[in-house]
Amino acid sequence: MEEASGAQPTAARPSRAPALLWVIPIAFVLVLDAASALFVASLLADPSDSGQEGAVLVATMLLVLVAFLLSLANLIQFVALSALDRPWLADYARKAALAVKLGLAPFFLGGGILMVLLMFIALHPVLAVVGWLPLLTFGVVGWLIMLPGSLWGVAAAIALCRSGRIGGLECAAHVMLQLVFVADVVDAVVLFARGRWRP
Repeated sequence: MEEASGAQPTAARPSRAPALLWVIPIAFVLVLDAASALFVASLLADPSDSGQEGAVLVATMLLVLVAFLLSLANLIQFVALSALDRPWLADYARKAALAVKLGLAPFFLGGGILMVLLMFIALHPVLAVVGWLPLLTFGVVGWLIMLPGSLWGVAAAIALCRSGRIGGLECAAHVMLQLVFVADVVDAVVLFARGRWRP
């Protein structure tokens, strides 16, 4: 009897996601931020020193490749955890979504400034092609980079809906907002707050 009562507090403890699961989303953020910092460094590098500029460019491309592999690993982890439907998934997903969104804020801020500059170039009658083509390319690439964090926002919304913490319409709204620039960050904050609320 004493053993059963002694084991009860342990069973009542809230389960947590294994710490190892944080490696992929955090590494994705760090690698992308490092790649963007190196890209800026390559723009500021001395043009006369071609060796330094080339080394920085190669390092940037390698980081981009690593970021791509991490995004694939993130997708695999998302699918695996969603299929398992662990009790800690909602808590982990909302934290992972917020960490990735806020961690990549400098990256997307720089990308946003670059896209605004390209918009101004695209308005020029002669340089329109020079502006619109990179603008569309960067827009698509930026959206794809946004997806790994958005997947965790979607997972958080679905997990909260399954547990009855939010309704189906709210869940659908969260999923849609996770696919829109800027709105995804605001929604990640909302999901984080909604996940902390207890009925």
